[in-house]
Amino acid sequence: MPIRSLVLAVLCAIAFPAAAHAAVPNPRDGELKLMCRQINSFRAQNGIAPMKMSSPLVSAATWMSSDMATKNYFSHTDSLGRAWNTRLGAFGYTSSTIGENIAAGAGDAATTINQWKNSPGHRAAMLNPSYRAMGIGRGYNPYSAYGSYWVADFGASLERVSDC
Repeated sequence: MPIRSLVLAVLCAIAFPAAAHAAVPNPRDGELKLMCRQINSFRAQNGIAPMKMSSPLVSAATWMSSDMATKNYFSHTDSLGRAWNTRLGAFGYTSSTIGENIAAGAGDAATTINQWKNSPGHRAAMLNPSYRAMGIGRGYNPYSAYGSYWVADFGASLERVSDC
């Protein structure tokens, strides 16, 4: 990195510290794969087939979790005013059978999944046998109200999928 760019980056970080840290992913990126495996383990314990990771759902969940962290809000409606079902379509996911779980405050997958297990609506989404694909995202901003923001998007269509 040229010295001039480095100096500019340092000055911006000093002048705008929240912006410098907004939506910086937590360095434990293995947490996303761990969450996928834990959701599938929970489904298996309940006799439900595992889901695969869908590229469009991962993109939608990643964008939403980052948006919530960066703009310091917590809602299924994003900062552009889109409901979750509209947003999933905007990211190229075409299934009409879709759902979304969001959580905030927990820094790790296990705690977030336990929050969802203890919430009837979130639990039902994780255990919905119609869902065959998911996308998981996590945003982080130490200057926001909750720090960590999680999104799990679910769908029935196996569009551009891979294993956890």
